[in-house]
Amino acid sequence: MDNSATTIQLQRLNQLETRFGRNVNNVDKFELAEALICSTRNVTNIMKSLSALGWITWNPGRGRGNKSSFSIVHSFEELLIARLKNMCQHGSLNQAFQYAETFHYQHTFKQHLSQWLKTNPEEIERSDELISLVNYSLPACHPIKMTDLNAGLYVNALFDTLINYHPETASFTPSLAHQFTKTAKGYAFRVRPDVYFHNGVLLTPEYIKSHLLTLKRHAPLHAYLFESIKNIQVNKRWVEVELLFDDPLFLHGLSDIHSAVFLEDDKHPDFPIGTGSYCWESRNDEHWSLSKNEHYFGVNGILKRADFWTNKDISTHNMSHVIEQESTLQTIPQSPLFTHSKLAGCYALCLSHRLPLNTRKALIPLVLQQANSIHPELPLCQTLFGNIAINVKNNHDNENNQVHAAKRNTPSNSETEIITGTIAFWDSNSEVSTFIQESLKSLGLTLYLVSDKSKADMWISEYLFGKNTLLDHYYWLLVSDTAQHLLPSLQRKQWLEWAKSTNDLNDYLSDIEEECKTNHYITPLWGKSITFKTHKSLRGEKTDSLGLMTLANLWFDKRKQ
Repeated sequence: MDNSATTIQLQRLNQLETRFGRNVNNVDKFELAEALICSTRNVTNIMKSLSALGWITWNPGRGRGNKSSFSIVHSFEELLIARLKNMCQHGSLNQAFQYAETFHYQHTFKQHLSQWLKTNPEEIERSDELISLVNYSLPACHPIKMTDLNAGLYVNALFDTLINYHPETASFTPSLAHQFTKTAKGYAFRVRPDVYFHNGVLLTPEYIKSHLLTLKRHAPLHAYLFESIKNIQVNKRWVEVELLFDDPLFLHGLSDIHSAVFLEDDKHPDFPIGTGSYCWESRNDEHWSLSKNEHYFGVNGILKRADFWTNKDISTHNMSHVIEQESTLQTIPQSPLFTHSKLAGCYALCLSHRLPLNTRKALIPLVLQQANSIHPELPLCQTLFGNIAINVKNNHDNENNQVHAAKRNTPSNSETEIITGTIAFWDSNSEVSTFIQESLKSLGLTLYLVSDKSKADMWISEYLFGKNTLLDHYYWLLVSDTAQHLLPSLQRKQWLEWAKSTNDLNDYLSDIEEECKTNHYITPLWGKSITFKTHKSLRGEKTDSLGLMTLANLWFDKRKQ
């Protein structure tokens, strides 16, 4: 397609094709003028220009009253798609999308995008711009309210915490607070003087105080993490926090991304303003862009910008430009194009405390048997962390015996006769939940579905653990809605209280998990995994335990491979 052709000329062709079709005989200037929405004087010039581009053949009528004929050589859609493809392959995705919008061809654009990126010539690739195809629409990106795992990549890039946690050394380092120290009454944080929100507002110690009070009031997790705060004072650049007790969770809570500092945006409540190494450039449900924060106080990202495009029609793994994300239970293809990160977490059977102990005990072999029949090639997990060993004290003899027994035999009537009445099942609409539900029904159990998890006797939960496994262990076992529905209220409150004074919170939480498994509240099933397909020149794509990349670490290496 001639790139010198204008949008107006393409629109003219569309008008002709819509009105007359591909081949036309005996048409006069008045009919052409009406179709082209122009004067009869301009008809000749328009038809000549389209003919010169090779888009149409035109035989003008000679003399007054003689009619003309023309045929369309290249259809409007053919030429438009060629133009969009050319723009994409030269890195002008945003302009191409705007062009597609002009003609209401957004869906066609997204249908072809993965293939156009696949054939993107190496010599014209941009080394500082990321293009990612994802199978979800733009999620809400508010750190304190974040529940969607897909939002993690953006929230980590847009926002900063007061301090950072490093799982390799289990230590904390400064971030927005460039100094912090333990005091006789709690902790003191010296706030950096050179940090600005993306809208230019200066971050002050007074704002950090306000932020901490907001976290303390926010339920459910933050209310527990920051319940130890007694008083907060600002002393010049320092924010001094007095605690009611020596809280082992306080620093963990501050370093969590859900506690990141943000400035509310009343016009866009799901998208507050951050201080991070990247900021929003454009944002809509199907396409969004982040650009590098050139005034970032810390180590900045290498990429100039990152574009994300929704493509829910993805059915094959043929995208090679940057990233493809897929949550899966299946085995991962052995290919250098894939980087595989095991999620620290698993699917697990949850049985409410309202069910009698003997009923819970009888249900477990049934579920394990069905789990093994669904995916016999996948090992069942022994902890909520999945198949990753994380310094957990465990004795798995009982669970292993149950698994082996489930593989050998279908439970007999004597083993299931204590399961009487009907069991309320909360369906999370996941593949695993559906399989387990249908399998138990096929064994003769009577299940009925409930829409409220608090009224359920049984459900499948998806436990996820990020880089701070201590904090996530605490959340899932004691604070989450799963824990609230799962455990006796008195038991959970007692465990929460004891967590405040334990000398080793890691061991304490591991003991609680063992107690939950021994009492058959929780039975781990399979681990969760995630795959990314990346361009061969992408570097820094290492993921954390949740399968999340850090945008600031990504860069392209254009040397010969």
